[in-house]
Amino acid sequence: MAVSNTIMNWLDYTQLVYREGSVICVSPDKISDVKQIVDGGMSFIKYPDGDDIFQRKYGVDPWHQKDTRNILQTGAVSVKTIERNRILRVFFNYSSLKPVRIIDAGVVNYVSQESGVDVKFTEDVLQRTYPNGALGGYLSNYRSMAFKGRDEAVDFEKATANLFQDVFGYKTIHLGQTGAKSAPDVLVISDLEGYQAIIDNKAYSKYSISGDHHNRMVHNYIEGIGNYSKCSFPIGYFAYISGGFTEHIDSQILKEVKESGVHGSCITVSNLIAMIETHVKTPYSHKKLRDLFGVDRQILLSDINP
Repeated sequence: MAVSNTIMNWLDYTQLVYREGSVICVSPDKISDVKQIVDGGMSFIKYPDGDDIFQRKYGVDPWHQKDTRNILQTGAVSVKTIERNRILRVFFNYSSLKPVRIIDAGVVNYVSQESGVDVKFTEDVLQRTYPNGALGGYLSNYRSMAFKGRDEAVDFEKATANLFQDVFGYKTIHLGQTGAKSAPDVLVISDLEGYQAIIDNKAYSKYSISGDHHNRMVHNYIEGIGNYSKCSFPIGYFAYISGGFTEHIDSQILKEVKESGVHGSCITVSNLIAMIETHVKTPYSHKKLRDLFGVDRQILLSDINP
């Protein structure tokens, strides 16, 4: 069981597959990539039964480098090494549940307290090991939520709120936990540009906007925004986030745009992750984000990296 779970975790990390119950599926937008990998063939690793050799060559998890120590010159394990491992173990768990864009005082203090290691050494270890933050693990976990249906719907919504706040710099309010049909999953607010926006999560591999969902977005969320939002800013955009969409999604989005008079879009989790990775390197302004999420159709990679 442990081996199969490890394999699935690594497959999740590639962002090429998703799970629906006990079934493993290839993401529709990644089929060509998977075919290329399979057709290209792969050579078997040497000494597949040697755990130490495997870990030294390939590493122990997605966020650590392979072990390149010279074993002949390695002595007894020092106290600092033990403390470093405690720090990294706590941080590994923390960063899988919360997006860590930078190592700041809040992260250092939390890890120091949980690991029992002094703040100064904790800060040194984290800044040396993760100079650019650690979004990878969180994004991998986030992506898998988009294909789990109602099982992790609330977690998917909360994770979206965290990303729009901690990565994109919006104020966010998670409304989905109430279960009310009169409010969307997440409300985001930009004080910088003076607008608010509506985010609706759909944990499906192929989402289509039904008549009921259309009316809910147009009449409950957009027209009725004053019923759940105290913000007086105009609506900058609405957006759906899902594992994937049907081929008719563009016309469905445009129909909502024309009826509501508000620009909107939809985006797959894979493309949202690509947008986040681009943003980390070259940050989007809130004006640019409003333009991206207001294209009135599905957001494509060409929109993110024109």
